[in-house]
Amino acid sequence: QPDVGLDDQGFVLGLASANRSALDAPQWALLEDKCDLHKLLCKSEDKRRLQLYWPESFALPRERAEAVLALSSSAADPASSQQWWLKSAHGHGGHGSRCLDSSGAIAAEALAHNAAGGRAPDGVLLQRDVSNCILLDGR
Repeated sequence: QPDVGLDDQGFVLGLASANRSALDAPQWALLEDKCDLHKLLCKSEDKRRLQLYWPESFALPRERAEAVLALSSSAADPASSQQWWLKSAHGHGGHGSRCLDSSGAIAAEALAHNAAGGRAPDGVLLQRDVSNCILLDGR
């Protein structure tokens, strides 16, 4: 195998592209906050299209009233997923996420959050679990 150094343009470009991330650019900072991302998606996307790739979600405490309605209708419908995820607005890779599996626990835990629980006014994202989701490369 030939010796590849920093004077090889292809090698340097390869390193640069591997290091590049959407979150490296300041204009993408809103995507790093799950609650801000949720807000952007809800404002910019048609609801029918959005539900194809974004699970039912609520930024708490801002969308508390909507979350209460969704949780009560979810509890009344045995066919709907009873599992919800409570996600920290700034966690990555599952850090700060908890799965809540009963409607009573969800309501008590999720709706107890206030602005002190995270970045005001949206501290956590409550998101319905996606059962049988499609995984990319098994992850």
